[in-house]
Amino acid sequence: MDTLSGHRVEKGKKLMKNRKKLQIKIIVLVLCLLLIIAVILLLVLICQHLWLLFFVGPLSFYALYRFCFGSSEKRKQARERKAAIKAERRQWREHSFFSVSKRGRAAYLILCFEESLKFYDSENLDSWKWLLGELWQITSTWDIDGWVGRVCDASQETVLEYHSYQDWEEHTKNVGSWCNLSEEEFVSLQQLYRQNRPFFPVIYGLYETILDVIILDWGELETNHTPSALSAVEQAQHILTEHGIPFPQDQRALNFIMNHRDGHYGEPFDGILLSSVL
Repeated sequence: MDTLSGHRVEKGKKLMKNRKKLQIKIIVLVLCLLLIIAVILLLVLICQHLWLLFFVGPLSFYALYRFCFGSSEKRKQARERKAAIKAERRQWREHSFFSVSKRGRAAYLILCFEESLKFYDSENLDSWKWLLGELWQITSTWDIDGWVGRVCDASQETVLEYHSYQDWEEHTKNVGSWCNLSEEEFVSLQQLYRQNRPFFPVIYGLYETILDVIILDWGELETNHTPSALSAVEQAQHILTEHGIPFPQDQRALNFIMNHRDGHYGEPFDGILLSSVL
């Protein structure tokens, strides 16, 4: 009896499933018929009132174009971007820093920045040590967004834009942002930058390359080995050559950097140990 009852239950379930499938098929068929009828009625109406083509025609053709070709346009754009990335990778593949991680590249540029400070302002290095400490954090932190925020806010361009910390604080509140520096940090940098010494543009140019090597090709746009960011290394080397500033010479630090290889950031390390100033 139990077996017979089980067979009946199974049979009942199958009948219910078949009935649901049949109902779904009927509903789909009815909807298709209604759609066909609606299209026929629309065509009849257009034939009787040709002026409706002015409104319906362009929209219909546009909708059809978007449906048929919209996805192909996106695929085309994706293919073009991949081709551009491959071409850029081929262009930079032989560059000595191509395989070096983003942390390693940033460390090299910070060494270049330090060389410029020793070249121009060797008697005042203590004034730059706080800023150098912030820059070197890129080698050890995983909070890349936080580092970018603080280094951007500590730039000469940002600090000298405001008369006081309160002005900056008010501005950031108005635009829905926040200050990444304390008032003490801001005032200290402002005093340093307001000296406006002749070599500051050179130093700031190198400062920007440190930021660029991280934020170029960043986030969703980031690709393996970030070839576009290598232009920041080229720019820094050009600045050093143009102004007669010595290139970093610490072979131990350079060997470490060149062997810190990764397609992205690589493992964190204590970059301050490589510094020639701190």
